[in-house]
Amino acid sequence: MLKKYIIEKKDLDNLPPSYKEVAINYSNNYNFIQKKVNEISKLKKKINSLNNDVEKLLDDTKRIYNQLKYIKKNYIPRIYVKSYTKNNKYQNYINIVVNYFGVSKTIYLGKREIVLTSLNIDSSLSEKKIKENILTSISPFIFKCCRDVKSKFDFLDLSITSKTIFTNIISTNTNDSFSNYLKGFKLG
Repeated sequence: MLKKYIIEKKDLDNLPPSYKEVAINYSNNYNFIQKKVNEISKLKKKINSLNNDVEKLLDDTKRIYNQLKYIKKNYIPRIYVKSYTKNNKYQNYINIVVNYFGVSKTIYLGKREIVLTSLNIDSSLSEKKIKENILTSISPFIFKCCRDVKSKFDFLDLSITSKTIFTNIISTNTNDSFSNYLKGFKLG
């Protein structure tokens, strides 16, 4: 880098004022540049420190993520909706597939129209939306049933039928409806 003083301080007084001003201006700029370089150096150290912190956090996060992935895979049931036809006929049927502890269990729900009517789902929706709505309606009950399951064998012994699903969902919907809430208030 350049020197701070090209002309020594003691020699500045011998110069005309305009030259002296140029030399002082140069010296001030030099100081300002040095200050900025020092700030950059401090910021680079701070950035390196932050990068190291981020690396440590990423390692911890990856480890925790893998633990959660294992927990999700082994302790949270995965639920899928399958729609199919039999013997190439026009009638559609719906199954729920529950995968838990690496074991799949298929639950027959019934004919598509009956399932959609029972769950109050509009049949004009797209197939994807229909499946999402079925999952939204049925998943809480499936999770509730699987909450006490501790092993693959407990899951295999678990009996879930369409009748228990619909009975539970319909009773939940009728007990928790807004109209029933309002009926609880009596006008005096």
